[in-house]
Parts: sequence; structure tokens; C-alpha cells
Amino acid sequence: MVDMSEIYKNKKKALVRGSGDLATGVGVALYRAGFLVIMTDIAVPLTVRREVAMSRAVYEGRAKVEGIEGILVRNYQEALAVLEENKIAVIVDPKAEIRKEFHPDILVDAILAKKNMGTRRTDAPYVIGLGPGFTAGKDVHAVIETMRGETLADIIYDGQPIPNTGVPGYVGGYALERLIRASGNGRMEPKAQIGYIVKKVQLLAAVDSLTVEPLEFAPVYAAAQVLCQDVQGPEAAVMTGTLVFLAGVAQAHNEPGFAAVGHGLKQVGDGGAAVDMLDGTGENGGYIQE
Repeated sequence: MVDMSEIYKNKKKALVRGSGDLATGVGVALYRAGFLVIMTDIAVPLTVRREVAMSRAVYEGRAKVEGIEGILVRNYQEALAVLEENKIAVIVDPKAEIRKEFHPDILVDAILAKKNMGTRRTDAPYVIGLGPGFTAGKDVHAVIETMRGETLADIIYDGQPIPNTGVPGYVGGYALERLIRASGNGRMEPKAQIGYIVKKVQLLAAVDSLTVEPLEFAPVYAAAQVLCQDVQGPEAAVMTGTLVFLAGVAQAHNEPGFAAVGHGLKQVGDGGAAVDMLDGTGENGGYIQE
């Protein structure tokens, strides 16, 4: 066992593949622990909880989550300049090629693609994978469980995490009903903003879809109507994501039970917060097994 606290004694380097909400939870934890953090992503990130995701920097040039700022860069030299300003560098680099110049002490694959997108145990001294698609002891040193429940954030040193079920975690008694899926390919025109209280069958967004003739806006409705028309879905919920690009891909969540509260939309969620054990302070660990 290697005590991770030894790594934090000096300024070490961490590379996080992905910059979505869970990846941002990892990046924020490592940043607060004293790491220099670079996050990579694809050119068009699909992020549900984008208000708490560094992936917004890809579109907007910068993003701030819980007071920590991420800046979009084009190359390693620009990344170094951002790191010198004590900020997180975000770069479009789907294959994480920047690792060859950065030489990270830790690489965390937080893409959450439900499969390994090319991460190898030799990519860094300590390589960690989040969720299904990784085998601890084979392609990564450890896997972090991402399934909601009692095992969330468990560190797995040998074997695989719980397989992807395709069903989101239950919130307020609802699971699949919480998902909002794009009804067609194209760019989205939002009709509701993140944090808005929305009701079942309310129009949330329109997709400029090439599948509609002539070119028209295809509606996207609350998930209770789109996915489960026979189910009495939440009467009111809080919109937590609005990005829509691909037909059939989950692009947003309704959060039933948050209608009266509406808080936490700009804070790292339970999944992202749970992976904070990477800073060595969590009950579950702070250790990586060689």
C-alpha cells in the first residue's frame, strides 16, 4: 500500500480525463489537496449538470465551480501558464495526449463512458478509473464505484465495479422518469433554464432536427411524458441540465423533491463529492495499492 498523503507533501500533478460533473468533483478534490490539475475533454462535451462542470469552459472559455476556476487552453504551454495562476487547465484532448508532456503523478479517467476509452495502467504512476468499464489490477490500479447506494465511492483494488444498469439512481421515488432525452439530432433552443421549477409535460427545449421536414423544432418534454407515459411522474421538479445534441441520449435530469428547495445546483453533487476520498481524508481510503 502507498500512503497517498505522501504525494500531497509536495506539489504533484494530476490529469483528469473528462470534465463533466463527476470529473469536476475529482478535479476539485485534487485541486484542494494541492495538486496541479489539468482536465481533458472532447470538442463537444455532453454534460448534464453543467453548472457544476468544468466542461463549460470548452464552450465559454472558462468555468467556475465552488470558487475554483477552470480555463480553456489550446496547448501544454498555455496549460502551464494557467497552472501558474493557481487555476485548473481545461483542454480539448480526447486521447489525453497532453500526458506525454505533463507527466502526471495521478491520472483519473472520469469520462464515465461505461467502457475504457484507452486509459492504461502505464499512463501514470497511479491510474484510477471511475465506474464501469475498468478492471482494477489490469488496466487501472484502482476503480471507484459510482453506483448510488451504500457502495458509492468504494475503492476497488481487484476486479470491476457494479455493471451499468442503464437506470439512474432513485430520487424522490423516481428513476427513469427523471431523464430527459433529446427527441432528435441537432442544436437545442432552451425553453427552461437550470434551476427553473418545471412541471410534467412542460416544454423544456426544442431541437433543430434534420429528421424533421421541413426543418422545424422538435419538442422535448418532461421525462415523465417522453419515457413513461403510463407513469404519474413528479408534478414539479427542478431542471438540472439543458444541453441537447443527440437523439435518445439523456441530456438533462428532473430532480423531484427539490421544487421547494432548489438548492445545490451550483455545488458538486453527491457522486462528485463522494470521490473526495482521493484527497486522503475520506473514511474509505486515501490509499492506492501497487
